[in-house]
Amino acid sequence: MVNIRLLDIQVAQMLQSRLLPDLYYHSPAHTRDVLRSALRIGREEGLSPFELELLGAAAILHDTGFTVAYADHEWHSCAIARILLPQHGADESFVERVCDLIQATRIPQHPTDLLSEILCDADLDYLGRDDFEEISNHLYRELLAYRIVNDSFEWDQIQVRFLENHHYHRPLMRELREWKKREHLEIIRERLDNRPDEQDDDF
Repeated sequence: MVNIRLLDIQVAQMLQSRLLPDLYYHSPAHTRDVLRSALRIGREEGLSPFELELLGAAAILHDTGFTVAYADHEWHSCAIARILLPQHGADESFVERVCDLIQATRIPQHPTDLLSEILCDADLDYLGRDDFEEISNHLYRELLAYRIVNDSFEWDQIQVRFLENHHYHRPLMRELREWKKREHLEIIRERLDNRPDEQDDDF
């Protein structure tokens, strides 16, 4: 049995010391948020203790790859999982199952079963929450820092496309989050429609 609490402490310390400061979104706070959301959804879905253990381990480890590289971070997260999980008593099948869950979170998400659907929904839980604007701004700052986006106009266009195409996988998440996500989408659409011709970047 894997001690999720000890794994969480170890990974939190690693993220705190190794993540670059311009990872405003992919931060220790994001990992804590995903873990909390994943376990909440998992309990509501009636997962067994072992399934919650798998889900918790995957949530804790899913973004550790950012300590190595920005691109293909899921692959690096799996490599780290293969090192850390055996230290906490995980066998090979547990490790590979966790890696499958981590890989499912790659955008565009491609979950294949209940656990991966829950993890994917937890990873993007914020899209349908009241703190969407704050968290979205963290991601915008991060993408600016890595020159993935150029300005807030481009960012809003990306957000509209993403929110239009995104869907929660679990029925309970669709019921809980979808309506608020649509509200956020409409706000961004209105912002784009009312935007003056000359754009000033926010940062």
